[in-house]
Amino acid sequence: MADEPFLALSVPTLTSADAAAVARVVSDGWVGPIGPALRELEDAVADYVGAPHAVAVSSGTAALHLGLLALGIRPDDVVVLPTLTFAATAFASVYVGARVALVDVEPESWNLDPELLARALRDLEAAGTPAKAVMPVDVYGRTYDYNAVRPIVQHYGIPLLEDAAEALGATHAGKSAGTLGEVGVFSFNGNKVITAGGGGMLVTQDEALAATVRYLSTQARTDVHWYEHESIGYNYRMSSLQAALGLSQLGRLDEILARRRHIQALYARELSGHPGISVTPSPRWGEGNAWLTTVLLTDIRSLDSLGQVRQNLYAKGIETRFLWKPLHQQPVFAHLDSWLSGQADSLFGTGLCLPSSANMTDDDVLRVARSLIQALENSNT
Repeated sequence: MADEPFLALSVPTLTSADAAAVARVVSDGWVGPIGPALRELEDAVADYVGAPHAVAVSSGTAALHLGLLALGIRPDDVVVLPTLTFAATAFASVYVGARVALVDVEPESWNLDPELLARALRDLEAAGTPAKAVMPVDVYGRTYDYNAVRPIVQHYGIPLLEDAAEALGATHAGKSAGTLGEVGVFSFNGNKVITAGGGGMLVTQDEALAATVRYLSTQARTDVHWYEHESIGYNYRMSSLQAALGLSQLGRLDEILARRRHIQALYARELSGHPGISVTPSPRWGEGNAWLTTVLLTDIRSLDSLGQVRQNLYAKGIETRFLWKPLHQQPVFAHLDSWLSGQADSLFGTGLCLPSSANMTDDDVLRVARSLIQALENSNT
């Protein structure tokens, strides 16, 4: 219908309270200098996820970069990460000069495959290039298999830097995403479950590590009366305007999570009768945050057919997106050492992300589900 609204993939749920929170920062004069909202947001996120230390920065990518530096990762060190992730996970490793090694994913949560991880770490050590860090990713808001991964990395004495950029509010056996490693990272980009208009957050149990990140994020200024620098620093601190918006949004996080999970459950109900569509559930070890509802179109035989489905939906005012293209398929990373099973390739070839904004109505979800079934039936699978 021409009068039906365009359904974007994931848009922020903004209220008058959010606008008022930002306006207060402006009226109080905290636009330039760092104000109280920043520390309030750090404390609130730390309290929400159960981590004693949190540092707000300009993006999730900046948090990954600083986390690697604080863990002591240096040029030519090997960092292992899953191939099914957004490129920023690997970019941050490249920023510090590390060598990236890619491992495929398991089929339940689409996160790091523990068996392949064990093989990769063993092979790297045998080659005289042992890994110095592992970066599991909680892809699409589903936590990785921590109980399987942790013993493997402990055997090698390797720290975990958890890329939970997409997973605020998700859990593993009741434990918050972002706290399943020495360091965890969240994103507050505009398409995440809550937003600060950008920005990110690093959380950790380690007070000294948090202090290092805070120091590096503010241009590595030494605590003297003049500008003095003993290290290379970065302009990575979050602004007070962003912090105010993030803090306001955080107050509604549980409400937003409940709505997104309801949307995902409604998709699962409406699509369950179609044998060619599978809605991805939370893994057995935890509850996802339903950031994006993902589906596998199991009868699809080519990327062209998958693209046709997307185009048909877009013509009806419905935005969808391919899954992350595996990093080993990316031209910039095609040269990397990889331990692959074909799982990520298979997912990329048949998967789509559906509109999942918390402001969608039930009727919106039903419209997407009906349109997806029709588009799939009309496609040349």
